[in-house]
Amino acid sequence: MLISRQIFVGGLDTDTAKDNVPANKFTAARNVVLERGAIEAAWGNRLLAEADWLPTEGTVRCVGGAQDGATGRHYFLLHHSGGQHLIARLTPADNNAYELVLQWEGLAVPATVTKNVCFLDGLLLWLDANKEIRALPVGKPAEFAPAVLQADPLALHVVRQPHQGTVGVERLANTNVSDVRSTLNRIAGNAWQVALQYEYTNGERTPLGSYSPVLPRRITTAAAVEADPRNYIHVTLPTEVPPLVQTVRVLVRRDDEPQWEVAAALERVSGLFPTSYDFYGVTTGEAIPALDAAKLYESIPIEAGAMTVARSHIFVGDCRESLTVTPVNWSLDLITGTGAPTGNTTGTVYQVDTDYVEQVGDPDGGTHQESRVRTAFYAVASGAYPDAGSTYQQVALNNGVYYAVVATTPKTYQQVFVDFAPDEQLGENRIVTPLPNQQIAPFGTQPPPTLDGQETFHENTSYRLGVAFYDRLGRTAGATSLKDLNIPRQQVGLLAARNVSWKLNTAELDQTAEIPAWAYTYAILLSKNRTIRFFQQFITDQLRQYRGDKADGSADLVPVDENNTSLMKSLWVSMTTLQTSGRGYEFQPGDRVRFPDLDPTADYPILYQRGEYLALSPLALYQFVSPSGDEISSPQPRVEIYRPVTFSEESVLYERSPRFPIARFTPEGGFQQRRYTTTSGVLTGDTFLLNGYEAMNPTATQANIWLDASRGRAIPVIINGEQIRRFSLLRYSGVKVQGTRLMGLSVWDATAQDDLPQEQGAIVALEVADQTQAEGTLLLAVQENGAESRYLGQTALQQADGQTTLALTKGVIGGGNALRGGYGCLPEHAATVSEFAGRVFYYCQRRREVIRYAQNGASPLAKDKTARARVRELAAQYAGATVHGAYDPGTESYLLFFGEANGNPPVALVFSERAGQFADLWDLPAEAGMAYDDHLLSFENGLPWQHRPEHDRLRFFGKPVTMQVTAAVNEGSEASKTWKALAVVSPQKWSVVVSNDLGQQSRILAPWMVTEKGIWRAAFRRDENTPNLTPATALHLGRELQSPTLDVTLSYTGTEKAQLVSTDLIFLPLAP
Repeated sequence: MLISRQIFVGGLDTDTAKDNVPANKFTAARNVVLERGAIEAAWGNRLLAEADWLPTEGTVRCVGGAQDGATGRHYFLLHHSGGQHLIARLTPADNNAYELVLQWEGLAVPATVTKNVCFLDGLLLWLDANKEIRALPVGKPAEFAPAVLQADPLALHVVRQPHQGTVGVERLANTNVSDVRSTLNRIAGNAWQVALQYEYTNGERTPLGSYSPVLPRRITTAAAVEADPRNYIHVTLPTEVPPLVQTVRVLVRRDDEPQWEVAAALERVSGLFPTSYDFYGVTTGEAIPALDAAKLYESIPIEAGAMTVARSHIFVGDCRESLTVTPVNWSLDLITGTGAPTGNTTGTVYQVDTDYVEQVGDPDGGTHQESRVRTAFYAVASGAYPDAGSTYQQVALNNGVYYAVVATTPKTYQQVFVDFAPDEQLGENRIVTPLPNQQIAPFGTQPPPTLDGQETFHENTSYRLGVAFYDRLGRTAGATSLKDLNIPRQQVGLLAARNVSWKLNTAELDQTAEIPAWAYTYAILLSKNRTIRFFQQFITDQLRQYRGDKADGSADLVPVDENNTSLMKSLWVSMTTLQTSGRGYEFQPGDRVRFPDLDPTADYPILYQRGEYLALSPLALYQFVSPSGDEISSPQPRVEIYRPVTFSEESVLYERSPRFPIARFTPEGGFQQRRYTTTSGVLTGDTFLLNGYEAMNPTATQANIWLDASRGRAIPVIINGEQIRRFSLLRYSGVKVQGTRLMGLSVWDATAQDDLPQEQGAIVALEVADQTQAEGTLLLAVQENGAESRYLGQTALQQADGQTTLALTKGVIGGGNALRGGYGCLPEHAATVSEFAGRVFYYCQRRREVIRYAQNGASPLAKDKTARARVRELAAQYAGATVHGAYDPGTESYLLFFGEANGNPPVALVFSERAGQFADLWDLPAEAGMAYDDHLLSFENGLPWQHRPEHDRLRFFGKPVTMQVTAAVNEGSEASKTWKALAVVSPQKWSVVVSNDLGQQSRILAPWMVTEKGIWRAAFRRDENTPNLTPATALHLGRELQSPTLDVTLSYTGTEKAQLVSTDLIFLPLAP
């Protein structure tokens, strides 16, 4: 009698042919744990906590969780089939209390298991079902109270909602302040712009909202103060503010300075913010850093495929960085003034007489000469025609509209251009030509103050316009549907304001086709001037030419109308009128001159400046003198000095309209539709009309605002209107300073990124590991076709001897490594990625292996690379199943869970990291699994079950499972043998099924086994497939099984440890 010994310490082997499998390995197992020198029954799990707050209708599934390392609490995302998703908390220190944190349909919890759940300084972070970053401040229940979430559905986004409405501003007068003149100098002496910034209860400050219109400078002379004492700016604040906003910060900036300053920080009073604020020109002194002022939500990833936290930053990969838009159907029209019809019209023409006296001779003699100026008007206001014989006085000119007063009743008229013959009478009906496109503003009981200039777009230059849509968080896809606009030169002798009217699609009530589904507001955008940055216009008092080579050898400046052009050297332009008007100019190389009323296409470089003269190229002379020397133009033209744009901003436009809301409505029996609430408007220009020329300021005595100043919030120009997926890009947020209100998680600088190799495919998962498995200073990026590691706060330096050492770096991301082997992970298997103690585990479908990252390297978990066939078999059986993974610290095993698929029940593939071997399958239908302190936590119907060795073995979720081990016995030669009996080294009885190569089976039931010195023995029955075999047949009746090899499956069902050390098979060689 011979004995064959099988010791189960070699692990699973399904790759080797059955007759060559080593005697210390097994070919299949179920619900076992590999220990040193033995196999044990799998640890069962026990319900850790009940929950009476779970919904009674629908199904609840745990899909992910994270631990708060500071408190030891665990937080879990629970998906509810009815949409009432939940967040739960499990506290080990409180006898494993399982509590409801939040239940709300707006949580957008993913429907399948996700590993994109993290915890950072009181914030539970996760990627929701739309792949957006959510943040729940679990330590501040007031911030996610039902009333707050109802009022602000965006409260749980990592991005806080900025102010998106319009900031209303206007100058008003208050003579009750202590120093009217001082406040007026501050307000009128500067151009002002206002913006709002929200500060939330967590300390986060949002980007600036939309800017207000620019309030231009005004004259601050004593006469101007008396005529117009408007000495403060009245700011209209929003009436609806998100409930978690703690402070509304009113920000101002003056002139064209990029620096924003805090004018006021407004708090709630009785739960409400003020609806207005009056600004008298004095700020708090706090300046907003330029980076904060320019902070945009456009740089925040719209979606992300992977997320983790490290070193107080959020890291994301596989980013979608824009929103999809379609072209907008809209049009532009250049208008003069701000809106009324153009062309000739028939009206009653009137004139207003203005008397003045010009004294001639000796004043005491009483002699004088009286002159009268007549200005032609026609009535434009209904019922405003003057009465015959009435006396009128011109009192104001505002935006091209003249105002006249009859006694004390003001009436509004519009100036017309018509030459009155001496015999023409007042009140005649005549064909008149009004100022084109004038819109008559309302006229109050008092005439409006005189303005120094009308806003206009600068002549002979170009601009670009576009449309932007914004989502509920203020993010935008950027400027779309761009249109270029060229501004022609002014009409000679008749300067008028030219502005731009815009009109959106109004052909259909429903504009759903061109309004994106994600959009909630929209705005009209305008570029800076794309032609010039700076200009000065003036009417020169003289032009001169420089002539040399005279007969006497001298050279001087002579009038341009002198002949003999052969000696012309250059044209000299006098700037006397520019300087006497209070404006100045200092030459810079590259500046040029053009004459707007002459040839608009001709301009000339300025050669140099000498005193009050500018020297131009001799070619400029031919604007005024023909080659024969004949004068062809006026010697006192309108002159423009300008500085051209050398680098046009092609990638950004600026908000120049309010953000208009988008209306949503659902027709009866139909689908939701979208439409514009405002379909037309007018944009005013960035220059002014002033005394017969254009200027960069409304008065001659004030400093200029250059045309390259940003007058609105910057919006980037999109490339193609489609969402951009940067699948191999790694990005990170600003820092969250622990224990403080310094919140930078919504700050995503465009340069805070690292490109991983594109050939490795999309980033599937991000985990914090370490090259020493201790410091947590290494980020592992698992991609589709491989893996990359990146040092955080460190970089690798190579020494002269070729060795590599790590050094600290100021950058967030230092050096990194491309891990060898090509062990990637498919996106649908991202939930298999699991980290524990600096090691990372995941499933590689391409290699059909479970991979472990450790010590800055990735390799298959099976040390001898066996069990691949078993993994391939499972992958085929469970094709299309949900897959996720978890690490069990108690058994030091990694579990790969396959959901139900193709009629196969849920199972878990188990690998023992301790033994370096696969343990095959557990019948564990866990909806999610994760490490819980030092053991595994699995979930069923949203409830946590804990796996520990003291719990009943082979009990999963209260249901018994069977422990099985199958081995291939191939002792001796390949000749057939007679297999007679079995001895099992184990403290428990086992049931055994054996089969030979012919498919014949036999079995041993546990009651048949007898023990002797801890060894259980029993004999085989004959072939179970033989007809008429009854269970009562004796153990040794008939022939024993005969075969070269034998498959032996040992089974145990119970709650004890059931340790299996080895088996002995007793067999005899066949007789010759």
